[in-house]
Amino acid sequence: MLLEKLPAELWFEIFKFFNTDELLDSYYGLNNHFHSLLFNYFRKCIVNLQSSSKTNLNIFYEHYLPMLYNQIKLLRLYNNDDSPQQINLLLSQNFTLDRFISLRSLSLSHIESIEILYDMTTRLRHLEEFTRLTINNFTLPERDQSILLLINSIWSLPNLSYSQFDIANENEHHFPVPQIYSPPLKHVELINFYCRQRDLVHL
Repeated sequence: MLLEKLPAELWFEIFKFFNTDELLDSYYGLNNHFHSLLFNYFRKCIVNLQSSSKTNLNIFYEHYLPMLYNQIKLLRLYNNDDSPQQINLLLSQNFTLDRFISLRSLSLSHIESIEILYDMTTRLRHLEEFTRLTINNFTLPERDQSILLLINSIWSLPNLSYSQFDIANENEHHFPVPQIYSPPLKHVELINFYCRQRDLVHL
């Protein structure tokens, strides 16, 4: 039996063991069948760009994203040493988050600019299906007011039900009390933050 004859659903289960970079390295350019499989997998499942090379990022942004951005449901973006300037490259292609109209979950990692984070979270307000936000390995700025603006922006997301914050600073920092009440938000996970007990009721 030829591997190409395997059902698409089985290929999708296999693809789940790989990130986007590994999938492109292994299957991109083989033939039209695998091009179609990758397209449908990215459309239905997670787009995980962790450790993606600049070459594969350009392939994904040029050949897949223009046809997929309005269908992607789960997106993971990184700006770490393995994937430098990944988010900046995405933004430079004019793919701002408000264009990802089907997006439900977003994971952001190693973003050093609070201005970029603030801009991205404000654009999430326009996404009716968006419910889950994770921010990992974020370096907390010294200006308390800037982090409060970011938290208020996140708490303003109309349908957000889950949020996780993990800062990269060595010492714990106080989590600022949001000035906005968010009824849909059911779960908040704080890593390397501390929160006074009297403030918990305001989260």
